[in-house]
This record gives sequence, C-alpha cells and structure tokens, in this order.
Amino acid sequence: MASPYTNGTTIKFTITYTVASVATDPTTVTFYIKSPTGVLETFVYGTDSEITKTATGVYQMLYSLALDAALGTWSYAWYANSTYKKTDVGEFENAEWDFD
Repeated sequence: MASPYTNGTTIKFTITYTVASVATDPTTVTFYIKSPTGVLETFVYGTDSEITKTATGVYQMLYSLALDAALGTWSYAWYANSTYKKTDVGEFENAEWDFD
C-alpha cells in the first residue's frame, strides 16, 4: 500500500493495456473508486475529463480527495472491455495530516 494521502491531495493512477506485449487501446476504459463509507464513483474515458490517454494503451486518472473526504482505506479498480483481461485493483489510505 502506498504512503497515506491527505484531504486536498490529487492522486495519479496509471494503467497500460497490451495485447501480445504491444500497447493497445481498449474500446472502453473505466475507473472505479470507493470511499471508506462505501460511496462508489465511476469515471469513463471519453466521458469524464479525469481520465486521459497519455500514449497508445496508457491511461491516467487524476482523483482529487475533497477537503472533507472520508478518512480510512479507499479502494480503486481499472476495467476495460472484455478483449483486455488486465485490470488493476488496489487500495490507498487517506489519513489526517499531523502537524506535530
């Protein structure tokens, strides 16, 4: 798990899709993120500006934690159409900033 993030931070997630080791664009790319309170957000490439294509087969998601975002463990997942079997699923921690 990555180091904890804090409210107000923008987190960058990246994934590369390949077929036979060649970077290839899926038809659809979707990113899901779920807060510790169970709120699920969905972002779709081509619809939501938070997901961009940085090169053939390479996608980036920028997610900004709100200043009042829930603290705790967040989950995320990338999905593409069924031709591309690769998914990336993970977690990160949103923790309070300690000024001491």
